[in-house]
Amino acid sequence: GPMSLTTNLIDRLTKAKDLKNDCQVANYLKVKPATIYRYRDGHTMDYSIALLVCDELDIDPAPVMAELAADREVNKKTKAVFKTIAKRLSTTAATLLVGLVTVSNSTMVLVDCILC
Repeated sequence: GPMSLTTNLIDRLTKAKDLKNDCQVANYLKVKPATIYRYRDGHTMDYSIALLVCDELDIDPAPVMAELAADREVNKKTKAVFKTIAKRLSTTAATLLVGLVTVSNSTMVLVDCILC
């Protein structure tokens, strides 16, 4: 099936931090290897771990958290709402993709695309 956000985050961290395997990922995140295997097996990443990964990858945690909430949710209507939130948050990030955007106080900020 399609790769889940959870495994995507693990893979991105592995690559970014030049880790060799899931054991090293577990050590890096200070969790048990079983936790990473559970994620690989289809479990949704815990919010606290996801926050840590976002921090390490320097990506906006907001759409990630909303997407994880959608993954975790069993109720179809609730799931749809979280998906919408995630989409809106990442669309905002995507529209700012032009790289440098001017914010109200006219300072320049770099925006990291979470979709790339």
